[in-house]
Amino acid sequence: MPNFMIHFPIVSIPCDYEVIRMHVQATKKSLAEMQSQTTYNATDSCGPAFFPTYSGSLSAPRLFFFFFYMIGIDYGLCSADPKNSHMRELEGAKERLTLCRADLLDCQSLREAIYGCDGVFHTACPVTDDPEQMLEPAIIGTKNVIIVAAEAKVRRVVFTSSICTVYMNLNKAPDKVVDETCWSDLDFCEKTKNWYCYGKIVAEKTAWNEARKKEVNLIVINPVLVLGPLLQSTVNASVLHILKYLTGSAKTYANSTQAYVHVKDVALAHIIVYETPSASGLYICAESVLHRGELVKILAKLFPEYPIPIKCSDDMRPRSMP
Repeated sequence: MPNFMIHFPIVSIPCDYEVIRMHVQATKKSLAEMQSQTTYNATDSCGPAFFPTYSGSLSAPRLFFFFFYMIGIDYGLCSADPKNSHMRELEGAKERLTLCRADLLDCQSLREAIYGCDGVFHTACPVTDDPEQMLEPAIIGTKNVIIVAAEAKVRRVVFTSSICTVYMNLNKAPDKVVDETCWSDLDFCEKTKNWYCYGKIVAEKTAWNEARKKEVNLIVINPVLVLGPLLQSTVNASVLHILKYLTGSAKTYANSTQAYVHVKDVALAHIIVYETPSASGLYICAESVLHRGELVKILAKLFPEYPIPIKCSDDMRPRSMP
């Protein structure tokens, strides 16, 4: 199995502003490049793992294949949908990929996918602020995955949560170090109708509660905004974060900061915590923090032909700090 040395709770693998260029152009890193940056034993073969995901979410399967996992991927009820054809084109997919026709709200379909697996990487969650589309799959779906993982006696579940579950609390001191005791304020999310964050908070709490009851070995990864090359041809929420500054739809930029991490680093973090026996608890996955002004400067330098905004929407207040 791959052997890693990392510093927790921050998973930080250095990258530069080329991340943004790669993200905008939606290029793909080759497996040869991954090989040159990562140490592994090619004779090792990891056991099967179930990797439930929504189309357009975490683009991690490519790196998982690189580490010789056999994986099954739940696409809700659309495993035969042509828009998922990019999954079958991945290196190693013919030998190691099974697309399972499953529903996160249907435990029996999850049993058919998870039984026989050594581990579960639960990354599935709609990215929307529509409560009808968000809450039930995120919360009930997560509970069902933990329940079935317990029945299947998998050795570990790695759950992809979000940074939004720990920092959205107006009562938190700015200098407080975020750990497992920190939770975002549900009332604040409800009042601001931030249903994505609301659903992720309740889903993570549900995962911890259910894992304790069922004695499931659970690890949680909380990434910040994930950037990097896409596997699919569709646009996701991370792309829109950058795209609005390139299309001219954003005339100004906000006086705010944002933390970023490369998608490959997030995928690698999942593998590290899955394979490291001593791993436990919650891991924040972050690399760089940029003010929006810094972000648009980078974009303007990389893409001078685009209408990048140069004015802050709130330049009367002091510049927001990380």
